[in-house]
Amino acid sequence: MLWIPALLANIALTAALYLYARRWRSRDFAGSLVSTYIWGAVMIIPIMVFQTAAFSYISEDQMSLPLLLISAFGCTALVETILKFLALYADTRRTRLYRLRFDAVLITVFLFCGFQLAELLFLIINPINREGVWLRYLTGLPLQVCTGALMGCFYGRTKTFCVPYVFNNTCAILLPFLAHGIWETAILACLNGNAFGPPLLIVCSAAALGLTGWLFVREALRVRGLTLRAEAEEAERIRRREEEEANHE
Repeated sequence: MLWIPALLANIALTAALYLYARRWRSRDFAGSLVSTYIWGAVMIIPIMVFQTAAFSYISEDQMSLPLLLISAFGCTALVETILKFLALYADTRRTRLYRLRFDAVLITVFLFCGFQLAELLFLIINPINREGVWLRYLTGLPLQVCTGALMGCFYGRTKTFCVPYVFNNTCAILLPFLAHGIWETAILACLNGNAFGPPLLIVCSAAALGLTGWLFVREALRVRGLTLRAEAEEAERIRRREEEEANHE
């Protein structure tokens, strides 16, 4: 029954981020997150098709290290990263809601969380590895949030700043791919019984969660401060306009 807290964690996180975006950004921006979340859930279909075709060539129960790396980086990380980036680009290429880089982080995280929810439901219905499915329940959401935040951080630079487009989009694909591949290697190593699996998984989890937590706290406080400053300036303009109207009368 470990899937229940995993499911609740996904819902709780996305609800908290939605309320944050609704309060500190705008209702329109928060509404766009809902459609992005659904779009991410739909992405499970093409990703599962590609991964099923890729894994059909890997049939060993006890994978060697080269085969494990191919499975983690090629069949899983590469397929998911490229298709998710294409989905993100298709979903946001015409949007005008971006104001800060953190906007792209939120949108990307919602896309990845939508995919994680669909993946979780798929594992509940048809678990790939019944003995190790608990590990997928535990690592699914942190993995998607961390790689999503990393992709959104660089993708947002191309949407909000005049920076090299190719360089940042390359980083938006390459860095999440490497992070996902290393993390997936640790998961597969644990499921495969490799000794380096648990230590690598602990290191990856601590580093990724620490980096993502720092990014979220820093950017969220920055957005909050900018919004409060803008609201204060707007209130000051209204007060001055009212004073001028009163003086004219």
